[in-house]
Amino acid sequence: MWKKCSLFLLSVTLSHAIYGLDYLPEQIELLNEAKKGNPEAQYDLAMSLQTTTDMAYLKQSDFFYWLEQAANNKYDVAQDLLDDILAEYDPKLLQDLAPNETQKILDEVHQLDKQQPKHYAVIVNKLKQAAELENYTALAQLSWIYGDGRLAEKYGVKFSTIKACTLATYNNLRHGDINKEDMEYFCSGDVLNRADWPQAQKVANKTAAEIQQKPRALFSLLDKLK
Repeated sequence: MWKKCSLFLLSVTLSHAIYGLDYLPEQIELLNEAKKGNPEAQYDLAMSLQTTTDMAYLKQSDFFYWLEQAANNKYDVAQDLLDDILAEYDPKLLQDLAPNETQKILDEVHQLDKQQPKHYAVIVNKLKQAAELENYTALAQLSWIYGDGRLAEKYGVKFSTIKACTLATYNNLRHGDINKEDMEYFCSGDVLNRADWPQAQKVANKTAAEIQQKPRALFSLLDKLK
């Protein structure tokens, strides 16, 4: 299933694209090679963007752009994935990923992202609002914002791998296995990076289950985590 394929990187905004998280250095390296026409780099860059792409804007996204470039350059795995996407993609099915009219909030975020200077605190607040209303993209992007120290600093939140693990776990519970790879990544011992990481995983799982019962209490429950 194409939605389940991803590497453990994150999304970014380019001049031709919709809202996404800012580039990390490893993605800039891929971008430089992708611009040279390297189909493997184009595919790897596309896959690094997938889990945090707003699927309501799939065909305008960086993910789709670079996947299409790789496919056009005869990269077999990209061609196969693009064919699957074009065969399966149905915008009506994406309503479940943006319940409670939260696509309107993400649309506001897209507009905020175009402003210079970028108001990161406002963007985070909008993402939190959408996340409490169970929006898949907001939950995925916040997982990365909390779970990567460089992004946490830029977006003005306190870096917390257990919060990232909890967000990704809740997102997986709420929306199925679409986000399973991010959950497995953020909840791994290497990323949690703490002596009690098996216990931390249990706490994250318990908190995610509580959030599923009371999604509007997401951040009050998340703030209890240490």
